[in-house]
Amino acid sequence: MIARKIPRELWDNVIDSMRPHSIASLKDLSLVCSAFTPAAQRVLFHKVIVADRRRTSRGTKIPAYILARRLVDLILSPSSSHLVSYIRELHVASDNSDCYAILGTIPWNCLRILTLEKISRIPDPAKSSVQNLVRTPSLRRLEISVAYDESEKEVLERLPWILESCAPNLDSLALLGCVDREGSIQLPPRPDFPIKLCTLSLTSCKGLGPLLLRIFDLNSLQNLQCVNSWTHNVESLLENLGSSSIEHIIVSPEDPELQKLDLCTTFPALTAITATCLPCLTTPRPVPGHVARGFPPRQRPSSFNAMLDGLSQHSINNISRIIFRTDGYRFEAQSLALWHKKSIAEFEDLALTQHAMTLRRVEVEVNIENYYESDEVCEQLYDVVRTAFPRLHEKGLLFVYLLDGYA
Repeated sequence: MIARKIPRELWDNVIDSMRPHSIASLKDLSLVCSAFTPAAQRVLFHKVIVADRRRTSRGTKIPAYILARRLVDLILSPSSSHLVSYIRELHVASDNSDCYAILGTIPWNCLRILTLEKISRIPDPAKSSVQNLVRTPSLRRLEISVAYDESEKEVLERLPWILESCAPNLDSLALLGCVDREGSIQLPPRPDFPIKLCTLSLTSCKGLGPLLLRIFDLNSLQNLQCVNSWTHNVESLLENLGSSSIEHIIVSPEDPELQKLDLCTTFPALTAITATCLPCLTTPRPVPGHVARGFPPRQRPSSFNAMLDGLSQHSINNISRIIFRTDGYRFEAQSLALWHKKSIAEFEDLALTQHAMTLRRVEVEVNIENYYESDEVCEQLYDVVRTAFPRLHEKGLLFVYLLDGYA
C-alpha cells in the first residue's frame, strides 16, 4: 500500500541511484514487484560487458562468445526484446571472431558508448563485424583501451581501420595506451567527409597526431584530455586546428612539455581546467600496467604539489572552473602532512587575485576505497580538503566530491 502512494518517478530516482553498486539488489527488486521491473532493468542493462569472466563458485572460465550468445538469446526472445532499448554502453574484450559476429546480429538502436579492448587480438575474420559495431548510427562515443602486454605492431595495424569505420554521428573519442614510438603507423586515405569530434581523450598515448588529423575534423573540438600524452605530436595537432575552440582541457601538470605552454594563448576559448594527479599516499601502491605502459610510474609524494606548482606557472585568464581529480587511487587523510602548504597558498593567491572576477568553482574530486564508507570517514575527508584550502572554502568557491576510486 505504501508503494502505491509514492509517485512512480520517485521510485525510479531511488532505483537509478543504486547504480552501479547494488546489482544483486537490483535483480531482486526487478522480481519482487512488477512496478519496479522497468526501472530496475533500465539500470541493470544500461552497461553490458562481454568479456571472459570466471564463475564465482567453480572458477571455470566462460568464453566471451558464450556470453554474447546468451545476450542474443535474451534480447531476441519476444518476452524480453525490449531490453535492447535499455543498453547504452557496450564493453567488448574478446579475441574470438564468433563473439563479434554474434554481437553483430543485435540491432543496437540505442547504443551510445562502445568500448573495445584487446584490439591487437581481434582476428582478421572479425574485421567486418567490428566495423559494423563501430558504424552503429546511434553511437556517440568510442573508447579503445590497450593493455600493457599487447603487441604495439598489431595495435597499430588495427587502429586505423577501426577509426576510419566510425559512425558519422560520433562526437567523442577516447584512446588509452595507444603508442606509435617509431612513426610506423599506416595512414588511411583521407575521407571525403571527416567526422567532427567535440571531445578527444588521450591517456598514455604517443605519436597519434597524424592519424587523428587524417581521419577526424578537430576544428570544432571543445574538450581535450591529454594525460601522459603531451608530446610534439599533440602540439602539431593543435597547430593544425587554427583558431582553437577548446573550452575544457584535462591535463596532468607534471607533463614537462605542458609546463612550457601558455594555456591562455594556446587555448583562447578556455574556461575550465581539470588537473589529474595521484594523491599523496602514505603507502605507495602499484600503478596498473595499462596506465604505466611506456611511462615511468608516478608514485612520488610530490605529485599533488607539482600539480599546484604547474598551474601557478600559467597565465590562465577567463577560467571559471578548476577541477583537481585524483587518478584512480585511494586518498588518505594522513597524506595532508605531505602537501606543501606553500604551494597551496600560492595557488589560492592566484585564484583569488588573478581570477577573482571569473573563477566560480574550484572542485576537488577525492577517491575513496568503498562507496559505502561511513559518514565519519567521509566527513573526515571533507575536512581534510577544506582545511587544505581554507581561503577558497571561506569564499564559498571550494566544492568537494567523494568518488569510488575502484568503481
